[in-house]
This record gives sequence, structure tokens and C-alpha cells, in this order.
Amino acid sequence: MKEKNLPNFVQPTVSLLKMYEIDKQVVEVDEDEIIANKNLIEKTLANLKIGVERISAIVGPIITLYKIVPSVETKISRIQSLAKNVVMGFSEPGIRIVPPILGSSSFGIEIPNRKRQVVSMYSVLNSKAFKESTMELPVALGKTITNEVFMFDLAKMPHL
Repeated sequence: MKEKNLPNFVQPTVSLLKMYEIDKQVVEVDEDEIIANKNLIEKTLANLKIGVERISAIVGPIITLYKIVPSVETKISRIQSLAKNVVMGFSEPGIRIVPPILGSSSFGIEIPNRKRQVVSMYSVLNSKAFKESTMELPVALGKTITNEVFMFDLAKMPHL
């Protein structure tokens, strides 16, 4: 991209950034870990007399979000009041309860992955989403829980 007032500007390449081994590999999901965490969630919630209809996992580079649909007779307010008890049911630090989204009957529990991935700037800037961005001044900050590149257009944020 050549600007009129910067005719000699050359965009730096991603080769200046460190490439980690994880950048060369396809990330594999540890199914055993996901099943074990789902079972632990069900057991912990059952001990607190919270019924579960369905649990799904959204695996990210650092944490996995377990989206839980409680049984029909379970009130969300009851889950919120027992949130600290739910967290204490896990022996791992860093567990977080995600409150229900408006209009949704599900809530989430975020559990750190045993094997965490490095989210390198190389992988973010070398991604298709960043390379094909139509933003004027794209700023990439990392990856979301769903492994998508998180970025925004600095040109649309004059307060920054």
C-alpha cells in the first residue's frame, strides 16, 4: 500500500517476527481432557443439585469454554448464587464462571487447558484474516477463544 505522502514506505514482512514450532503445526484438541472436564462439570453441578441438559466445548489456545445448558427446572439465579461453590468444586486455579448471555439460557465455565499454545504475533499477522483485511489501520491483538484473530480498525477509533 503506497500513500501519496510516503512514496518510499515498504511494509515490513512477518519474517522479522519469531516463528514458534506451534506456528508450523496443526493444533490438536485433547479429547480425553475435554471429556474429563465435562464429567467433572457434570459431577460438580450434580453435587450442587443443578441439572444439566447439554454441555459443549469451545477450545481456544489457552482456555476451553464449556457452554452449559441447565435443565429446564434450574433457575439461572440459582447458578449465579452458587458460582463460587462451582469454582471450588474444581481443584485447578483460574476457573471462571461466565454469566448467561441475555436471551440465552446457557452459561459457561472457562477452564485453562493443560497444554497451552503460544499465540505468537507471527501467527496473527500471517493469518488470512489479517492479510485480507480491508481496514485502513488494522490493529491485531491476538486470538479469541475460538482461535479467530482479534483485530480492530484504529482509523475508526479517534479516541485512541
